Amino acid sequence: MFFVILYTAIIVGCVVVDQITKMLAQNGYSFNVLGSFLGVKYVENRGMAYGMLADWKYSQLLFCIMTILILIVGLVILLKIKNRNKCFHTAVAFIIGGTLGNFIDRLALNYVRDFIELDLRVSFLQFNCNPADVFITIGAVLFVVYFLFIDKEAIFKSKKREE
Repeated sequence: MFFVILYTAIIVGCVVVDQITKMLAQNGYSFNVLGSFLGVKYVENRGMAYGMLADWKYSQLLFCIMTILILIVGLVILLKIKNRNKCFHTAVAFIIGGTLGNFIDRLALNYVRDFIELDLRVSFLQFNCNPADVFITIGAVLFVVYFLFIDKEAIFKSKKREE
C-alpha cells in the first residue's frame, strides 16, 4: 500500500509541477538562466518532439490516441506487473506523470506549452521543452538504469526460454 501511495504521489507531483510552471511561463517573459545555454521562452508546440507532425491535420487525434495507449500500458505495468523493484516502478510513475501533464495541455488547448529553452550549440540539440518532457526523460533514464544495471538478464530471459 505504501508504494501505491508513493507512485501516486510521484504522478500527481509531476502533473502539478508541470501545470503550475506552464501557467507561470505563459506570461510571455523570455530570459536567459545560464547564458545562451538555458533560458525561458514560451512556445506553443502543436506537434510532438521538435514540433514533428505539427502541420498534419490529424496530428492531435494521433497524439491523443498514442497518449491514451501509453497511459493504459503504464497503469497496467504499475498495477499488475509483479516486479517489486523501486527503480522500475518509479520509472513508470515518472513517465505516466509526464504523459498526463502534456495530455492535459493537448485536451484543453490543442497544443503543448513549452518554455524551457536549451541550446547545446548543435543544430539538433536546440529545442524547447517543459517539465512533463523532463519527467518522461527521467523515467526513460531510470528504465535504462534498471535494464543495464539492476536486472541485466531481463532483456535476455525470453531468449533463454526459447532456446
